[in-house]
Amino acid sequence: MKHIVLYYFLQKLILKGTDIYTYDIPILVVITFWSVSVIIWKINNKQIQLDHDWIQTEQDEKAYFLTIKNIHLNEYGSYSAEIPKHNIQTTSQVKVKPENIKILKHVHIVPDEQQSDNLILEIQLNKPLSTDIILL
Repeated sequence: MKHIVLYYFLQKLILKGTDIYTYDIPILVVITFWSVSVIIWKINNKQIQLDHDWIQTEQDEKAYFLTIKNIHLNEYGSYSAEIPKHNIQTTSQVKVKPENIKILKHVHIVPDEQQSDNLILEIQLNKPLSTDIILL
């Protein structure tokens, strides 16, 4: 998970562009000096609809979190948090990159001895790591 702090103790932080890979779970964090009743989250100046199951907001005392599960390429841009009561807004540029896929194991195609019209995909694994991804 990647945390992006947008605001801290009401002093704007200047954040350079943040790179996120597709299907990461970025968490945008706003930290305030006092509790705030309303925070409006936006992307490219449009309010983010919070009624989707892949978008979640949470509050922990004076910290406010926006979690986007499985971010996609088209969800790049200017993410902002606005506190309308105090007319405060802060923004961070987010770039979404395609996830790099590496072939970690060699794959062999062998004829199926029982059914000659079929081929068998043979993958030789020792002990797969938790980071190994097998696409079939």
